[in-house]
Amino acid sequence: MITFRFILSGVFSCLAIFLFVTVSAPLPEDRQVASIQRQVNVAHVFTAVNAVNQAARQIYTSRIVGPRKKAGLGFGED
Repeated sequence: MITFRFILSGVFSCLAIFLFVTVSAPLPEDRQVASIQRQVNVAHVFTAVNAVNQAARQIYTSRIVGPRKKAGLGFGED
C-alpha cells in the first residue's frame, strides 16, 4: 500500500511539474486590437454563403436530380 501511494504521489508530482513547465503564453490584454482584426464586411460574408449555396445546388442537381429523373423518379418542391 505504501508503494502504491509513493508511485501515485510521484506521478502527480511529475504531472504538476510538466504542467508548470509547459504553460502557454498569456493572452494579449489589448482587446481593441483583437476586435479590430475580427471585423468582417457582412456583404462579403453573404456573397460567400451565396456562392457556396449555388455550388451545392448545382452539384445536387447534376449528381442526384438529373440521374434520378432519367431513371423515372419525380422531383418537386412539395
